[in-house]
Order: sequence, then structure tokens, then C-alpha cells
Amino acid sequence: MSTSSNSENNSMPSFLLKSPFTSKISNYYLPCTFKIPKDLKTYDGTTDPDDHLHLFECIMRIHSLPEPAWCKLFRFTLIGDAARWFETLPHDSISTYSQLAKSFEIHFIFLKISPMTYASMIMDIKQEPDEPLKVFVARFKERILGIRKRTDGYWIASFISGLRSGSFLRDLMDRPPSTLEDLMDRAESFDRSLQLTFNMKNAKRDRGQSDDGSSSLSDSPYESDCILEFDGAVKGNRGLAGAGVVLLDVDGSLVSFVREGLGSVSKQVDEYKALILGLKYALKRGFSRIHVQGDSKLVYMQVCGFWRVKSHDMSYLCNVVNDLKEKFISFKISHVDRESNSRADDQANMVVYLRNGEVQEEVIGDSPDFEPLQEWQLESLSSANQ
Repeated sequence: MSTSSNSENNSMPSFLLKSPFTSKISNYYLPCTFKIPKDLKTYDGTTDPDDHLHLFECIMRIHSLPEPAWCKLFRFTLIGDAARWFETLPHDSISTYSQLAKSFEIHFIFLKISPMTYASMIMDIKQEPDEPLKVFVARFKERILGIRKRTDGYWIASFISGLRSGSFLRDLMDRPPSTLEDLMDRAESFDRSLQLTFNMKNAKRDRGQSDDGSSSLSDSPYESDCILEFDGAVKGNRGLAGAGVVLLDVDGSLVSFVREGLGSVSKQVDEYKALILGLKYALKRGFSRIHVQGDSKLVYMQVCGFWRVKSHDMSYLCNVVNDLKEKFISFKISHVDRESNSRADDQANMVVYLRNGEVQEEVIGDSPDFEPLQEWQLESLSSANQ
């Protein structure tokens, strides 16, 4: 019995294993014909939670969806602080929508209470284990906006109590800041020094491989946003295939193209491999916040957890995607129509006859801060190395 259970767990995407939902909800999958309502609104933890619950529940009733669908779609509406809150829910702790809604309302109740009462809750703000200092500082500032005047000593104590152990905390304990402004200035200065150290290490690494000839993905902890378009192309049902990726800045300007020859693979596998190529490339480039766009509904629904992953090959690739997702501070994926994904499609079709595992990069513009990757770095992105 235990062997069977372990086998099932190993085949499940990692993000489902961490889900706070019980099996009744986790094992529910929306029909293939289901379309996510366009009137679903997102919630980032900065407005009245009751308003979001009311609108969400109205939409669910209109579409006559079962309770498990309510739970899964509600998770889909959460972004920012709200999404981070959801990730903290204990595993296997939510079995009904009412439980989820109650937990949600209780957590964000501070948006409905008086500023003075909320001020007493600031001490509960904690820096997450993998949360960059820059992100924690920004979150702290957001929380104290609009709160009735308090002494600098109160805010300093609140900030320090939420800071995780490390060199910056030790520095603050050795040399306590005199004002809140002094604290914020020192936090910014410390973050800049970390960024400088990180850039220097990257520069050294980019000048050559490690001693054993291997390379690893960049693990930059700093906020950096990008948009990623991905697509795959297969000649015939199971013919020669290629993967195409388009990397854009948040303002929509082109940054680079990445392409990979995939050899002979089936449809949808090419889509997954294109997505994996793009995520690895974005990480290699140091991006930590990403919005992914693709025209494969199957990949989109499986990565979101709305559809079951039946194929063994697909299950493995979905696991790879979800493992890569965890490396980003923020990850969002959207399904777009084929016309909106034409650039990535063009890139994929360019390399269907390319050697299996060969990766090409084309950097747009001549920014000195975004130089083309070296050959050994491109090889580390290849699906042949998975």
C-alpha cells in the first residue's frame, strides 16, 4: 500500500503536493470545455476582502459551478500579498469553500478596521525565508501607509522584529538606527551592496565555467520583471520540432529571442519544452518576476492545476515547469490566441530543422547590461540536459 501511495505522489506536480486543499478539491478538474469567466477580478490584499468575496461568489453562482471549482478558481484570483498568504496555508487544511473564504476574510480583516487597531498588528509582519530585503521593505512600507502617527521607535522595533536572521539584522542590533528614515536609508544601502556583490559574482562566473565545467541557473534574489512568450512547432503529428521564446521588458519592448531544436517530439511536448526553455532563460538572465504567455490551452490549464496531467511524459514536464516556477518571486501564466503569439511561433518554426538540443539566442539592441550569453551558458539551457 505504501509503495502505491509513494508512486502516486511522485507522479503529481510538486505544487499540488503543497496545496492546502484536501483530496476532494485537489482531485477535481474542470471540464475541458470550461472557459475561465472573463469577469473574474484579481485581489492583491490591498482592498476590502468582503467586496472581492461578494463579487467572486456572484460569478460562481451565475456559472453554476460546484464547490471544488470555487476553491480552485478563487486561488486563481489571488495575486501579490494575497497569493503569498495562500501559500502559507497548511497542507490539507481546506476542505470547503466556506473554510477558505473564512480564512481569507480573517487574514485581511485589517483592511476593514481602524488604523489604530491595525497599527498593533504591524508587529506580525515577518520577512519570509526566501524574501529579498528589497521586497520586505516595500511590503513593510505598504502596510504602514495611512496608519495614524506613531513614534519612529515603534516602527523601527516593528521592522527589526520581523526581519529574519542575517548580517543586516546583526548590523541593526549593533548600531540601532536613530530614525525611521535612517533605517530605510540603511536598508537601501545594504540592498545595493548585495546587488553589487551579486553582479560581481555573475561577472566572474560569466568569464568562464566552473572547475568541473558545469553551470547553474542564476539565483538572483532581486526584483526584475519580464514578459515571456513561448510556442512550439511540430512538422506533422510527431515530426521535427522547435521551441521559440520571446523575452520582453514590462513595457512591451523586445529584449531577446531564444530558439531550440527539439528533434522529433509529439505536439504539446514541444509547447512544454518551449516554456521550460523560456523559464530557464529568464532565470539565467536574473529575472525574478515573470508573466508567461502562450497559446497552448492544455499547457496553461495543466500548469494552473485545472486539468489532470495524464501522460507520463507530460507529468514529468509539468513537474519541471512547477519546479522552475518556485524559483521566481512572482509567476503568472496567461492563455492567448495564436495571433497574439505569432512572434514566438515564428521563432519555433525557424529551428525545426536545427540539431536536437541546439540553442540559439538573438539579443535585440546593444545594451551593455544585456550581452549575449556564451556558448556554454546556452548549452545549459538545452532540453537535452534535463
